[in-house]
Amino acid sequence: MEKGDVMKSQQNRTIVYILAVIVLMLVVVIIFFLPSLGGFSSRDTTRWVASRYVFGQVAAMETSQADALLKQQVEILPTEIRWQGKTCTGLVTRAETFNTQDYLAGTWQTSPQALGIQQSELQVISTNCDIPGFQEYLLFGGGQLVIGLDGVFFVFDPQ
Repeated sequence: MEKGDVMKSQQNRTIVYILAVIVLMLVVVIIFFLPSLGGFSSRDTTRWVASRYVFGQVAAMETSQADALLKQQVEILPTEIRWQGKTCTGLVTRAETFNTQDYLAGTWQTSPQALGIQQSELQVISTNCDIPGFQEYLLFGGGQLVIGLDGVFFVFDPQ
């Protein structure tokens, strides 16, 4: 083999190695980031943390009980929900979009103003989960999640 052929062979190997590294990096990016792009939620998270609560007109929970739920984290994956040491598996969800004012007044007997919500539409997620508060929850455009639990509305911020 001539010296020129050896150099071309080394250049070709270098190019192959560089391409292999690029492909490997793309695979890693796809594995870690693609599930959040088209699966359960197009939001940047599957985890939320309870940041505040609002008492409804009739609540079966005391302030101390509601305070204890603040900073609690919920994880919602395509097939399960995890909250307070409980897990729902085999999760089935159905999402519907509603007018915020109409839905909150008719279903939760509250208003967007009471919950500090300013958008005109919300997404209602119905599930087969038996964890209290997660049979049906609300998702808002800013990434917030809201559950109703014993007449208290908990707002979760994306984490």
